[in-house]
Amino acid sequence: MEHGQGLAASRTNQIEPRMIPDRWQEIKRIFDAALERAPGERPSYLIDACDGDDDLRREVESLLASFDEAPSFMQQPAVAEVADQIAASQVRTFSKGEMVAHYRIISELGTGGQGAVYKALDTKLGRTVALKLLPPEVTALDDTSRKRFRREAQLASSLDHPNICTVHDLTEADGVSFIVMQFVAGRNVRQLVKGRPLKIRSALKIAIQVCDALSVAHSSGIIHRDIKAQNIIVSENGQAKILDFGLAKLAREGDNAKDQTELTALGSPYGTPTYAAPEQSRGEKVDRRADIFSTGVLLYEMLSGTWPFRGKTAIDVRHAVLHDTPEPISEKRGGSVPAKLEAIVTRALSKEPARRYQQMSRMRDELIEVLRELPESKESSTNNFLEAFKPAKLHPLPRLNWKTGLAC
Repeated sequence: MEHGQGLAASRTNQIEPRMIPDRWQEIKRIFDAALERAPGERPSYLIDACDGDDDLRREVESLLASFDEAPSFMQQPAVAEVADQIAASQVRTFSKGEMVAHYRIISELGTGGQGAVYKALDTKLGRTVALKLLPPEVTALDDTSRKRFRREAQLASSLDHPNICTVHDLTEADGVSFIVMQFVAGRNVRQLVKGRPLKIRSALKIAIQVCDALSVAHSSGIIHRDIKAQNIIVSENGQAKILDFGLAKLAREGDNAKDQTELTALGSPYGTPTYAAPEQSRGEKVDRRADIFSTGVLLYEMLSGTWPFRGKTAIDVRHAVLHDTPEPISEKRGGSVPAKLEAIVTRALSKEPARRYQQMSRMRDELIEVLRELPESKESSTNNFLEAFKPAKLHPLPRLNWKTGLAC
């Protein structure tokens, strides 16, 4: 959904009430009560509240999944439209000027079911950072799982790439666990798209940066698992950065089943429905090819202005991911798209992992080839990448200045 839409409306508008009024009221009652609980408490609550009615439980779970699909908390413009509509998650909150360890809170960037994010000043190093409070499902882990999560977050923090938002630290203070991240000023891709396609050249340059960053992560054995438009920030000079690598999955060969279950429980096992690969939607073990699928969804969205897989509920979306074939981008865009580019997206969106790109670097290289083959076009005279996206018009498409900050 368009960021801010659906959440800005009442909670009950998130799905169409096609069932009888009494049934809908029961769903609404349980849904509202579930939102008042921490995410880690919701599964047991739903089991009790639904009292063996699996259809009822699935409807509420679908509502919760759709409600949780909100913009990233990393930038104020996105948060302003949705923060007041998201349920508090019973985590501790902080006020401006309050100290958390040696970090002084500047402002709250967002809060919701996955915790809260604050803009803060690192008083030791004098730099601005983002503090992301960890969700209850992480803070409630036993000591062994917490140590493992810390090791994996530390590995993610070792990633050194200009298109990855740096993880500075994973720490605890006053009973609160949080990740310290690089503060990124910019807009996410969802805000830039706003329901209309980007220029092909612009979409390619963003996608190439994402692919390059993921290629480096994959070579270190790290799978992001939640690539989506909200997790890609574009700065004023056009540099893209991937967020939330601190909660990524570490790919290990030979992990036993218990370890896999613990690891999957961290964060979002099924990904964001609109972007999750089929195997991820089914709750199966994923590898780097799941990120390749999600990047294909992201590229389709940038080129067409819409998602390749849609539905009224998260369950409908997952069904589309598993069974539907997306419309050609050229038809959605209303204009010509290079055949090679259409083929790249189609391959990335293959249902079977074996039919997708097996390496992110290969997808990146083919996108670079398409970019080089595009005819030259005049660019806008503006030096501000984000300013070029401000007009919310479908036609004409915005013209961008890509003179600086982009790796091609």
